[in-house]
Amino acid sequence: MALVQQLVSLGHSARQRTGLRVRQPLIEAAFWAGGRRDTAIIARHADLISDELNVKQIRTLDSMTEAISYALHPLPRQLGQKHGSRFPAVRSALLNLDIVEAARKLLDGRSIMVQVEGDDIEVLPDEVEVRLTAREGFAVSEEGGLIAALVTELTPELVREGLAREVVRRIQDLRKSRGLDIADRVHLTYFASADLARAIEEQREYIMGETLAISLHGVEKGSGEEYELESEKLVLNLEKV
Repeated sequence: MALVQQLVSLGHSARQRTGLRVRQPLIEAAFWAGGRRDTAIIARHADLISDELNVKQIRTLDSMTEAISYALHPLPRQLGQKHGSRFPAVRSALLNLDIVEAARKLLDGRSIMVQVEGDDIEVLPDEVEVRLTAREGFAVSEEGGLIAALVTELTPELVREGLAREVVRRIQDLRKSRGLDIADRVHLTYFASADLARAIEEQREYIMGETLAISLHGVEKGSGEEYELESEKLVLNLEKV
């Protein structure tokens, strides 16, 4: 469960970096955790991770570099002061290393060794900047050898599902502002712009179930609480049964 919590936390960090709100469903989250045991844990708890991150499916990455790329940037100030005229040779030796293996060691706080003119030279983690870049189509977060990668492509269906979840949030807020009890049933009417109305109708059962509504009807001209969701207009009216 500690591993699951770490992966979920990384998934949320990846969302935040790209501005993908939690209520917006995503098609997939993929993870790199290293060993076979960790891969089995991800598979066993896929449903829990999926619910926490609001994604449709969970899988493991085929490799660390499937969703992320690494680059090494030797720091002239630190390495130059330490090695003087040998800095260009040290820099060249660093850039000729296996980038992924070297990056993993440095990110784990371990030093790496390079050979310059027959001498073994130790390079410390604070002497090289490791830059991580998400590959196109992914939002990525990495920590301690764990990688969470969210597929960022949004289909029209996913967008509408996200809108429906935002509608549920507004209805729940409206219930609270009206002082309704948690078990009170309600009638709902709404007026919405075209795309939002389609989203509401597609997710009718979900919306009604989440908000304890026994009816949900669209009207041609709405009166009630007005909202704007992702540039879509919504007017809600709620009545306690």
